[in-house]
Amino acid sequence: MAESWAFEWGLQPYVARRDAFPPGYLSRVSKAIRESKYLADNNLNYRFSGTLGYSVIFRDVGRARVLENFPEFDKYLERVLDPRCNAFFLNPLVTSEGARVAPHVDRSLRSLTIPDEPPNPLKVSVLYVEVPSGMRGGRLILYHRLLPLGWVTPRANLLVTFQGFLRHEVTRVSSDRPRISLVCEQYVLDERLYKRIPEFTVRSMSSFGLFFEAEMKRPSPQMTVAEKVTEEQKQALLQEGSQDG
Repeated sequence: MAESWAFEWGLQPYVARRDAFPPGYLSRVSKAIRESKYLADNNLNYRFSGTLGYSVIFRDVGRARVLENFPEFDKYLERVLDPRCNAFFLNPLVTSEGARVAPHVDRSLRSLTIPDEPPNPLKVSVLYVEVPSGMRGGRLILYHRLLPLGWVTPRANLLVTFQGFLRHEVTRVSSDRPRISLVCEQYVLDERLYKRIPEFTVRSMSSFGLFFEAEMKRPSPQMTVAEKVTEEQKQALLQEGSQDG
């Protein structure tokens, strides 16, 4: 992979483009993320401490369904999606005071390919949608194995793309307002793993809340909601945290 990185990217660990989109477009994306019914505590893993978000997982053939459900992401996807890739993990991410992302290598499709490990993403694209002017920290640091390669200081409308095998972290954020970003992991899967990825699905920790709210509104003269929704069902829903489209 190091040879591929050196060939495709020269000797740069990432590519950054300022003023990537019209300012009006960023406002649309920010509003869509903030007001999304899926926005909740992040369902990725413990490394994403104190962050909010949700995950949109799709195959290349499911892009139209993504745009149908999330039309505000249209220009972003048009700009960043690599035609060589066939599976994608899209993560709107809201980072507030004290939040950080511990060092890791992206491989967020792992839960869908068990017991097999998916490959690293070919690339990861990050759009900084909203960055408070007084924010301190929140720097993206990139590593090759344990060797620091570079860092990115976030600013609004900055689009950063880096090779998917690179280890990275986000330093602790200090800000009175949240930072919003849009992250897309892009994968090239073989046919066997590709078939395990849904055409389109949304995963969110809010899914159980939406389900329970609907159950509360449904009349049930013979059975209470507490009886209908067993503890086992609750745990299954919380573990999956997903809604298939």
